[in-house]
Amino acid sequence: LAQGQTQVLERLAQALGIAGRWDRLLEIADRSVEAQGDLGQSYALGYRAQASLATGKLKEGIATLREAVRTMDAIPGGSVWSSRLMSYYTLVEAQVHEASGDAKGAIERAEESVAIDPLYPAAWGRLARLETAAGNAERAASAFASLQTLADAGLSPPARFSLHLARAETFLAAGDTSKAAAEMDAIGKMAPEHRDHESEWNTRARIRFATGDAAGAVAAWKEMYKPVNRFPWTRPVTENLALYDLARAEEAAGDADAARRDLHELLRRWGAADLPIASVAEARTMLARLGEGPVRTSAGSANP
Repeated sequence: LAQGQTQVLERLAQALGIAGRWDRLLEIADRSVEAQGDLGQSYALGYRAQASLATGKLKEGIATLREAVRTMDAIPGGSVWSSRLMSYYTLVEAQVHEASGDAKGAIERAEESVAIDPLYPAAWGRLARLETAAGNAERAASAFASLQTLADAGLSPPARFSLHLARAETFLAAGDTSKAAAEMDAIGKMAPEHRDHESEWNTRARIRFATGDAAGAVAAWKEMYKPVNRFPWTRPVTENLALYDLARAEEAAGDADAARRDLHELLRRWGAADLPIASVAEARTMLARLGEGPVRTSAGSANP
């Protein structure tokens, strides 16, 4: 963890995040903030934020993400990678705002994310989806157009992935599962290295559940939670939010015990969250309806 060992810190933090060892990750991150130089501190702050978000300290996680961005922005002679990381941190903050019902805050952070790195496809994709959900048709069209420009340039194959994913999410939100599935079919034809597999499986699961294929949705979410599909970045907000949807699909597929397990896991992680998360309240209601029963290891835990 000495200064200059940023790559070692990165690999260790990735492993701890995938294993769900949030207390240990927080300990390592705190020690590293003191030991590392400016770049290493930015990484360490990002991992500290990740641990906070995973365990329901959402306000603390947001504040730490902002600190990480400020720290990296102050480094002289910033690189393309530093801009991408600052944009990514800001996009995670947008996701937290969205999860807590703050649509305005989510859009503002997504706009900031694309301003930091206009070549970051995932930022444009989330901004397009957020603007669509907010009913801002003109702004949504502009964001989709920017993403289309990146995809057409041929310089960033992941832009095509982000474009198809954003379209799929938009169609799904509008209730057009056929068009949503067609966008995912296009993603399925892309080279694996250009696809964000965690986001892909999450969207595939939600489309399957919307079409009544509960068993298929459960299978897709279980794919999402596999370590190979969560590398290199563990996304605790995405993974925690998906637990409630997974539980609903498991109940619909006839496995109430599995549903209870994942509801308990969500409440273990976010039951005391310091921002309002709709799925947490819904999980409590659902768990009360299902009643007590056997609780096995969660599909979203380190050892499914």
